[in-house]
Amino acid sequence: MIKLEQDMTTLRRLFEPWNTAPHGTAIWEPEASDQHAQFKCNLIAKAMEIIAAGESALAGVSFKMPQFGESDFTAIQDTLATDPEQRDFIELAIACESVTRSLARGFAA
Repeated sequence: MIKLEQDMTTLRRLFEPWNTAPHGTAIWEPEASDQHAQFKCNLIAKAMEIIAAGESALAGVSFKMPQFGESDFTAIQDTLATDPEQRDFIELAIACESVTRSLARGFAA
């Protein structure tokens, strides 16, 4: 449970820049003019699903196991190859994968 709590804190901080996320990373909703806006919005939505699952697990409530893995990393690297926010979204993916792994280790309902 402690590992899940730590992973959840790391993931949440990426959306709360005032909490000083690692490396100063902060994830924001993309501008409409961003050529990768839809892709980024989909990643943010997936991260929110993972946060909701983690919060449910910590509260002892059943939840649907979120899916996140290697294909998500590949998509980020390929789609955002020239995007200045690629590093931020890779960091988001690492945090999402950590929470998903923690959930899989013993919290799946």
